[in-house]
Amino acid sequence: RLFLRSAEPGTASVYLTADNALFFIQRKFKEYLQEGTVSLLNGRVVLSGKYRLFGRYTPFYASGRLRVREGRYIDLVEPTAFMQDSLLPPSLMTKVLEQLNPVVDVASDLHLQGIFTPTSLDIANDVVRVDGKLTVPLADTHRSLFSTKE
Repeated sequence: RLFLRSAEPGTASVYLTADNALFFIQRKFKEYLQEGTVSLLNGRVVLSGKYRLFGRYTPFYASGRLRVREGRYIDLVEPTAFMQDSLLPPSLMTKVLEQLNPVVDVASDLHLQGIFTPTSLDIANDVVRVDGKLTVPLADTHRSLFSTKE
């Protein structure tokens, strides 16, 4: 066995395609989203499908930018959303954002708190690139390097 006790923080980039993003969104927001599709265009994420609002699923189309917040969260910002071809008023858009944000929580969604800290995000060429700091967590100092199974 080899135990890595520590390492200097480094940089890392995570790449997501539209299909990867859709898979994640469908799992995380399964109670709100049905029949979703995702596109990554001109720095924006575009999502369509059926969204549950006030207890029923309604066709929707939404787009917005993604932004890293506090080195832990990725939020949808600058959104535009349509339900049944009608632009959502700002008060309703605020309610939707409360349900969706954070889109990604590195700690609770990915279980990478203290390992990967996102610092920036870019959407280009149909790919989301999340750049950040990668840290090897400190080893448990109470474990013996030559422990035996009992």
